[in-house]
Amino acid sequence: MIVQDLTTRDPDYRYNFYHNTPGIAGNAVFLALFLVLVISHLFLALKYKQRWLGLCLFLGELLEILAYGGRLGSHNNPYDRGLYILQMFGTTIAPIFIVAGYYYLFAKFVVIYGIKYSIFKNPIMYSYLFMSCDLFSLILQGGGGGVASAESSSHSNSKVGIHIMIGGLVFQVVSMTVFLIFWCLFFYRIYFQSDKEIDPMIVKTQKKSFNHTSYKDHLFNPEFQELRGNKNFQRLPVVVTIGFMAIFIRCCYRVAELCQGWSGYLIIHEAFILVFDAMFMFFSCAIITWPYYPGSVFQGHKIIVAKGLWHFESSQVIDIGEKVIDGEIK
Repeated sequence: MIVQDLTTRDPDYRYNFYHNTPGIAGNAVFLALFLVLVISHLFLALKYKQRWLGLCLFLGELLEILAYGGRLGSHNNPYDRGLYILQMFGTTIAPIFIVAGYYYLFAKFVVIYGIKYSIFKNPIMYSYLFMSCDLFSLILQGGGGGVASAESSSHSNSKVGIHIMIGGLVFQVVSMTVFLIFWCLFFYRIYFQSDKEIDPMIVKTQKKSFNHTSYKDHLFNPEFQELRGNKNFQRLPVVVTIGFMAIFIRCCYRVAELCQGWSGYLIIHEAFILVFDAMFMFFSCAIITWPYYPGSVFQGHKIIVAKGLWHFESSQVIDIGEKVIDGEIK
């Protein structure tokens, strides 16, 4: 069994942080899977010189390794506060690094297609805004966790700490929902609304599919015309959407989990954690490995994300201000 319920067999189960014994099999599997991922993504980041994305994935996956290593170690001692905090720390912070990589990918898509289809006229603003939201969410979750720990140590029945943590998670889900709205609106403008800029007769004769934009490619940034013709690139927005949704579902699960408290049904049954947290986070990282690793898909193109003012017109790009390539000011 993945989980061993202690409520009827261990007289000291009330002092067990997990209210169960974390299993060996499930945690060992995900420890190994994230280890494979972190090695793979480190290799790909070095090969394709993806500094920012590579750093985000490396740190996120490393934290997942620490988390499931902590859970694995807790199998023999579920009363160890250090191991419990390690796994809580890892599973809480890891998604913030991984989703930051997704935010930065959005900025690159904006440059590839054109700034006029974006809500923000400075692509890097997506990273700045939503990473700031995640940081604020993390502060709330960390502060709530500290309060909850103090309440637990004093044997208080107060639930202020867990309510603060829930507030942080809810804020994170709301900010991710806003990001999804921006993301969907951007690609709606690319795939559908941009048809209004084309002769209706041309649009009418085109084969309709989600990724079919060749008949209006002249509307987009001409610097990346060749890249947009690549089949893997055409599929990449769908791949990124699926990966991001996996993290989104995981965050929704964590809200439901904490709403039940530290001894709720979801949190004391490890199968839910392994499926809705470990598996979904693994999937969100694995889906942007080969053949859809962005560095590979971009085929060596330098996707320049502006730090200054951008204005895009159908035939040219005007760039005013500093430039950032993979997060470094040039």
